[in-house]
Amino acid sequence: MATRCINRNLSEFTDVAEALGSPIRANSLITAWQDVNKTEALPTVAEAMQFEKSQKAFYNLKTREFTESLYGNLVRLGILTKFKNDYYVVSSRNRVYDPSVR
Repeated sequence: MATRCINRNLSEFTDVAEALGSPIRANSLITAWQDVNKTEALPTVAEAMQFEKSQKAFYNLKTREFTESLYGNLVRLGILTKFKNDYYVVSSRNRVYDPSVR
């Protein structure tokens, strides 16, 4: 990612900053939008808000995939069990920590 200097005095920047409530959030969002779109142009307020919405949806999807993968691995290792869509820790007194098991 290249270092950019966004002119904060431009009306496009101030409009996006006002819509987001913070010039720091606006700067971050504009930089990410420019990276995705491979452009140096500034997004409109509508484009910025749509981009933020899609980024949140993508983040939630990735979080869900990670969580499902983690739970799946823990079930496969016998650490968790699933019963009626809830996960429970398998507690066993004969379980001994083995550092060689990864």
